[in-house]
Amino acid sequence: GETEPAGGGGAVGPAGGKENAITTASTDRGRRDGGGGPGRLYVVGLGPGSPLDRTRRCEQAIAAAELVVGYRPYVDSLADLTAGKELAASGMRQEVQRCRLAVLRAAAGQTVALVSSGDAGVYGMAGLALEVARGEGLLGRLAIEIVPGVTAATAAAARLGAPLMTDFAAISLSDLLVEWSVIRRRLAATGVSLGGNVLL
Repeated sequence: GETEPAGGGGAVGPAGGKENAITTASTDRGRRDGGGGPGRLYVVGLGPGSPLDRTRRCEQAIAAAELVVGYRPYVDSLADLTAGKELAASGMRQEVQRCRLAVLRAAAGQTVALVSSGDAGVYGMAGLALEVARGEGLLGRLAIEIVPGVTAATAAAARLGAPLMTDFAAISLSDLLVEWSVIRRRLAATGVSLGGNVLL
């Protein structure tokens, strides 16, 4: 059965069912890729920066991890949660190396938290981690759990008092992993779909 963390079980879902809690039990198969090996990789969204905006699942995943891997400022922001844990922090443009380290250490049997700001699935580390796992032949064999976080788009909207109530588009302007020509095409297509003109 599942091993729930101290302090209670999972949240109640929209249909009244109980969601899976963060767990390190090797038999648990909820919220992950489905692998059955002894290690586990959590890909964790930390939220927009403040500890007050972390989710409980985020903090439970960090608590369960033996190794925390991430961009140095993000790892530093978790100092209140990482005492006694192994830390692997590096700088910008080291995303692939961080993902590979996290995947391989989890495959070797460790419980690893790969951290990302905001939501790990919104221009974060989740997609890259799955790509690396697939490239290593571990997708479907390694337990991978993506822990969502509060993304900056909704956090900023709430701070401004301008909630995202209807359709909206979010396009990153970072060309770290995407060519600028692709970003330009996306901006132009979004402008046209919203009935406007975009000059690029």
